[in-house]
Amino acid sequence: MVWMIYLIGSIDGFLGVLCFFMLASLTSAGMLALFIGNGDADEDKWPVVRKLIAMSIVSLIIFVVTPNSKTIAAMYLLPKIAANEHVQRIPDKALTVFEKKLDAYLGSFDKKEKE
Repeated sequence: MVWMIYLIGSIDGFLGVLCFFMLASLTSAGMLALFIGNGDADEDKWPVVRKLIAMSIVSLIIFVVTPNSKTIAAMYLLPKIAANEHVQRIPDKALTVFEKKLDAYLGSFDKKEKE
């Protein structure tokens, strides 16, 4: 359980690092493409630009598909909460209290109408 909490908490850091690598590789690809276009770098560097762009696209896909820590916590905890017997009895108790209060209110309302 402790490891699960740690992993859920650390996923946002992973997403931040992933976003940094995505932006850094895309910026590097753009700068290298500009240098190649201006003639400051050799033409044989185009495969490096393609690899950097591919790395950016893969990072973006992983960033979009990976849920954040709140979503993971909800996915992990909600089924356990829903399966808990104590939690399932709360609506029954609340409904019983509500019905009693409603009956008492309607009973007092009927008495006022009769008078």
